[in-house]
Amino acid sequence: MIDGDSLAPAKASGWKIERVPKGAAPPPRPAPTPATRPAIKGSPAPLDIVRWLRGQGIMPLPCRPKSKSPISQISRRGIYGDNAPAGDSFHIPTPERMAAVKAWWVNEDYHQQATVKDCSISVPLHPDWNNGRQVIVLDIDDTSLCDAVANAPALERCPVGTGKKGAKLFAFLDPDGGRPESPIVQYAPKDDPDHPALEIFTGSKHALIYGEHPDSTRERPILYAITRGFGEPFPVLTWKEIKQALEPIIQENGLVLKESGGEREPAEMMPTRPRLRGGRTITDKLNLSITDVCTITDGVRCGDEVRGSHPVHGSTTGQNFAINPHENTWHCFRCGTGGGPVEWIAVEAEIIDCSAVRPGCLHGHWREVFDVLRAKGYEVDPPSPEGVPDPEITLDVEAEALEILEDGDPVEYLLDVFHSEHVSDDTIAKCCYVSAASRVVENTRGLHVLTTGPSGKGKSSSYDSTLKQTPKESQIGGTLSDRALFYHDIPERAILVLDDKGMSEGLQELFRGATSDFREPEPLRTVGARREPIVKMLPPRCVWWMASADDMADDQFHNRCLQPWCDDSEEADREFFEHMLREEAYGEDEEEKARRFAVCRAMWSAIGAEVIPVWVPFAPAILFGDMRNRRNGRIFVDLIKCFARIRFMQRPRDDRGRIVAAIDDFRDALTLYHELTDESGSQVNQLTPDEARILRLVELMHRESFNRNDLVAASGLPPIRIYRILHGRAERGTGGLLEKCPALTYQDVSVSMDSEGIRHGHREMRYYFDVGVYRIWSGRGAVTLDMEVFSQISQSFPSLFPTWEKTQTPHNSPGFPEEREREEREREKRERFPKGGDSTALTPARAPVHVLSGDVGKDSHPINEMGVEVPHNGNGEQKTPEQSLPTLGKEWEKTGERQGHPENGMGHNTPLPGAIDPEDLIAAPPHQTKCQVCQSRPATLKSRDGQVWICDVCQRIILRARAREMGVQS
Repeated sequence: MIDGDSLAPAKASGWKIERVPKGAAPPPRPAPTPATRPAIKGSPAPLDIVRWLRGQGIMPLPCRPKSKSPISQISRRGIYGDNAPAGDSFHIPTPERMAAVKAWWVNEDYHQQATVKDCSISVPLHPDWNNGRQVIVLDIDDTSLCDAVANAPALERCPVGTGKKGAKLFAFLDPDGGRPESPIVQYAPKDDPDHPALEIFTGSKHALIYGEHPDSTRERPILYAITRGFGEPFPVLTWKEIKQALEPIIQENGLVLKESGGEREPAEMMPTRPRLRGGRTITDKLNLSITDVCTITDGVRCGDEVRGSHPVHGSTTGQNFAINPHENTWHCFRCGTGGGPVEWIAVEAEIIDCSAVRPGCLHGHWREVFDVLRAKGYEVDPPSPEGVPDPEITLDVEAEALEILEDGDPVEYLLDVFHSEHVSDDTIAKCCYVSAASRVVENTRGLHVLTTGPSGKGKSSSYDSTLKQTPKESQIGGTLSDRALFYHDIPERAILVLDDKGMSEGLQELFRGATSDFREPEPLRTVGARREPIVKMLPPRCVWWMASADDMADDQFHNRCLQPWCDDSEEADREFFEHMLREEAYGEDEEEKARRFAVCRAMWSAIGAEVIPVWVPFAPAILFGDMRNRRNGRIFVDLIKCFARIRFMQRPRDDRGRIVAAIDDFRDALTLYHELTDESGSQVNQLTPDEARILRLVELMHRESFNRNDLVAASGLPPIRIYRILHGRAERGTGGLLEKCPALTYQDVSVSMDSEGIRHGHREMRYYFDVGVYRIWSGRGAVTLDMEVFSQISQSFPSLFPTWEKTQTPHNSPGFPEEREREEREREKRERFPKGGDSTALTPARAPVHVLSGDVGKDSHPINEMGVEVPHNGNGEQKTPEQSLPTLGKEWEKTGERQGHPENGMGHNTPLPGAIDPEDLIAAPPHQTKCQVCQSRPATLKSRDGQVWICDVCQRIILRARAREMGVQS
């Protein structure tokens, strides 16, 4: 404290102290804790960008994550409440707004660790934000122009930013060199004047330079990035220099000048007006009128419209905005956008930018919109009627749910909310979603879910997170006796949850009967105390969600279920702990999280309002690789129907009222089906995760026969568990691999051996593996689309499908699962197992030495904790090699500099264990060559090109490492 003034330190630091009068807007709230950290690798943190801009006198504007709208603290309402002066905008640097922006950037610790999930940053163009200097932005929307413009004379020193498409160039405009006549200058192709290829901004705009694009998704993230000139000052250019640099590019590409703000015919206005279940829109329910919520001070009547200046971002012509009282809509000619009263309320309150108005634009903003409506005096919180099952589904929650169903991606939103509580296991969540949707598809026999996986790996958590997204009144859980469901008040279309509950034979019989065709009720005929006949009914359209740590029933049971596996990989374990610790450290807005789950329940309430049939017109074009299991073919078609049912608000109806499935529904069904038949399930072959991994390991052993100890040594699993995987559990009535896989057989044989001249004999179980039969059997789950047949069908129904040219390209792209998986496997194989000169000999850090247990026989190597053999001398002490061997698997790629292979005693290059692909090995003929890894035992396997020779023991060590990679856990 200096001279008794508590604010003296702040004044001494250059801060301007302003006292807020009583009744004025509250000071800006402190910045929230970052949602994720650290910042994205390889890109500057928000604080780095802020320092770079402020170092040039530019005041960066903070915007909402994944948005072009300002944070609430600097919005029109955040600064002035309900008393904002006419014409105010967050583009205008009033003293109050300037102070709020400075206060936002004070918390440097937060902004150093923040990411695109926490905020976006834009460069303002108004000179008053930038110490009187005019920023000019060249926005290139045509990607073919990017290189020419960015490297043009006078523009090559401009920093470059990228976003969804094209690029932006930043510079200061020399005040003595003139300026454009309009704050927005557009150059467009002659044949497409409504889509500018190049725009030049000097006002009424701000340019995002950091953040996530509004169209970004989890599968396809779109981030703003600075690709050139970060840290360098903006060049100072005259308007004449810019025009001279652009002139040859404009002429060469046939562009014409078109200044914005001129008269245009109004484009078709398509307001986003989410409808309530009763059929009325929110606008109707609240009696909103565009003339009540929007006033044009200089408006003039023009037919049915009133035209004038845009009330928020203004106009250079006074004719860039119109409202239509008859249609209850508005339209902005500058931005080419329009909507209804609700959208205008969001624009005026600066919840969204005028240019961002489109179907689905209010997603994530409905709470703020309703806050504004409350402030304006609208009754938006009517008392809930009696008997409402979910009071958390308020009007704004319902509006957001319907907007997602109409204009967004409902499956994507459900998965995003699912991952707010549970990491990975997308396949389980999607299986639950299509199962829940099957309840309201009239022409399906129902989809049920059986999740398997080790205990404690997320089966229960997956179901819990998914059930929180569905209406509670439809859920039935807990322990069930054989006939309990017949004597309880089970609602129609219930979700029956059996989480790690054993199923008796009686309950299995009930499941088989109820799921043969779940559209019909399942009867129980019994007698009462006086032997009078009693008929009890299990309601129709009930689906079953079951979880088990092991196989729980026979083939008839499995054939009726989707069978996802929970993700028990090491990567999933790591993601779980990262998520848990981040939650503990930074927490989450529990109110917002609960609201998002309520939005999901509102979505399911809308989806489940009626039972509707779904038509798959392209079904004749579907080809199945295996037609022996008829149930799987029906399951696949049902997947298409259920994805279409979830998106019912975005799908057309035929003249019979059926929802028409789209090709996107086929894509989603194909992706899920491939997940269920490959890495995340065994829908066709009906294997448990352990069975699938052990069978894959047997294939990698490259042996026609083996005993149980061989498999124990290769997998690291205990013998009793290997036996159960191979033979099943008779006490549970479940079969193992010998029953499920025709490529695997066994025989009880006699084995004799000589030891010190004495012959010993014993009997053992010998297993035989036919790799040809296995590959035919394991590849029978393929599903494809006959493109010729599909083309004929799409041409027969032109109103239901896009043109063939638009459909063929994406359909043949690597977006299909089998193509993506094949390319991914090829890429990983190239990276992990480079050829020839790409191989490296690297030096890892030395690790402690351990000795494997005797499960690999008497010739066990002492190995370090990375699974690599360590030489030892005769008395058992470890030798100190000149160069230790690298880690198995992928770790060898992550170390050191490239070196040549060390040579073994025979003059051949010694292969690195991590570079040996077990899939590339074949049995070697009797040969005197020693193993090139241990250099002690005779080699029994070789690579297909004959360059690598290894012994059985080293192969076991490599297989043990591969087993860990595959998720085999003891």
